[in-house]
Amino acid sequence: IIARDHLENHKTPLSGEDPNLSLGDMGYDEYTHIIKNIISKIPLSFFSDAMFNKDGLENLSKKFDEVFEDKESLIRFANNLKNLYTPQKKMQK
Repeated sequence: IIARDHLENHKTPLSGEDPNLSLGDMGYDEYTHIIKNIISKIPLSFFSDAMFNKDGLENLSKKFDEVFEDKESLIRFANNLKNLYTPQKKMQK
């Protein structure tokens, strides 16, 4: 909500922001249920720890491995987030 208000009020552009891109075009709505599902299984503290502490990313990775029983789950999650928030040029008809 904060990001949407920021963009809609034409405040300082975010890094890499495409001024023609609406937050609604980013696919966030389609990914919300995945985020909610992950946060319900992996406490937010693991994500915060990964941002601020040296061993945090390793701890987050281990938690993903434990919860999802898949060594590639954190990589897939990160790639999905990157793709979700990277402005995509709309295809012209």
